[in-house]
Amino acid sequence: MIITSFIPGRVRLRAKIFTDAELYVRAESIFKNSFGNAIKNYEYNPLNGSILIEYDSTKIPLENLMLRQDFFKKLNYQAEHFSAKNRDVIVTMLDELEKLLKEL
Repeated sequence: MIITSFIPGRVRLRAKIFTDAELYVRAESIFKNSFGNAIKNYEYNPLNGSILIEYDSTKIPLENLMLRQDFFKKLNYQAEHFSAKNRDVIVTMLDELEKLLKEL
């Protein structure tokens, strides 16, 4: 998963995994359930696997997310090498992501 742009309150994520409809729906559910009231706008482009999220930066603890960098690096690696071979690994990691975000 690549962050192609970021400023507090706005982030664009791009990953091949988001071109897979089932994985995208799972990721969207995680983002919206975890940050629902903080999300102001959410745009998805299935052609290039891009998600733009505009959010209230005062409601999302970025410093706590930064403490989980090792997890995000592993998820990023799997997302960059997405194929049918590692799809199950990514599904498992999305489950872990959901748990991680609930702990924030």
